[in-house]
Amino acid sequence: MVKLYRFLLGVSVIFLLSVYSSASYGTDIGVIFSADIPQYRKIHATVMDELKRLGVDTGKLHIMEQKPYPDVVSWGNASRKLIAYDVDMIIAYGAGAAVEAVSETSSIPVVYASVYNDIRRLRKKNVAGCSYRVSMSSFLRYLRKARDVHSIGVLYSPFEIDSRSQLEALRVLGKDLGMQVVPLAARNAREMETQLKLKEFDALFVTGSALANHEIELIHRICMKRKIPVLSLFEGTEEYAFLTIAPDVEIIGKETARIVKGLLDEGRFGGTRHRLVTKTKVYFNLRLTNRLGLRIPVRLVTSADRVIR
Repeated sequence: MVKLYRFLLGVSVIFLLSVYSSASYGTDIGVIFSADIPQYRKIHATVMDELKRLGVDTGKLHIMEQKPYPDVVSWGNASRKLIAYDVDMIIAYGAGAAVEAVSETSSIPVVYASVYNDIRRLRKKNVAGCSYRVSMSSFLRYLRKARDVHSIGVLYSPFEIDSRSQLEALRVLGKDLGMQVVPLAARNAREMETQLKLKEFDALFVTGSALANHEIELIHRICMKRKIPVLSLFEGTEEYAFLTIAPDVEIIGKETARIVKGLLDEGRFGGTRHRLVTKTKVYFNLRLTNRLGLRIPVRLVTSADRVIR
């Protein structure tokens, strides 16, 4: 009986040690998508592929994904869940999730990706990441070749810093070009639908708002009924927009992976902590151009990275 007791005790100890080992083994990484949309999914997939290429054993990484509805409360809740779990780092795709994650913790490292240009609120000791810049003037230049435009609606989220930044950039450009800029502030899908149906404008620019891009099919349906061309700067929206000029998400993913790799290796951020991607890809939707009765900008047909026919 004593031998049996010792045997069972030994087995129990081994079992408990194995459970403890499996629970503490590896690195816990929390991931927050500002919205469950193609651009963020593609960047995340590139990050994971690049980490493997750089020699990281991704099987030892415990990835906990949060894909909340794109609003401030949901981003904050997602951040707090990961902080309560005591993750080793947080990767946030999009400005909405990134800003909320940074506001919730000053101790857990936060890596942001796919944030537009203005990152002043993300320059903290525990923060690093990869932002992007797209030429707003290129959109207006191509648009004017396709249609006579007196006013352009700008769909933006007042809760997302990069979305507001793009609105301000277009306001300046519109003033210089004698083009009225019509701000369309949307805090949820219902408010967005109301604005799109009631406001008057000749074309619509969809900012890099997670909320707006989450509802791109709704935007497309309303604008097609009104014969209004849509311009977008997010990968994955090119089927719904007359013109898409998007940041190169593969470069964003690879740069983000290098930051994560450095943090995994060193336990701290090193080198260039805030990286800016300016390379873009141009998608011209010839099919929508014909359906909307627009003029065809010849340069877009010959130079776009992809022409949708």
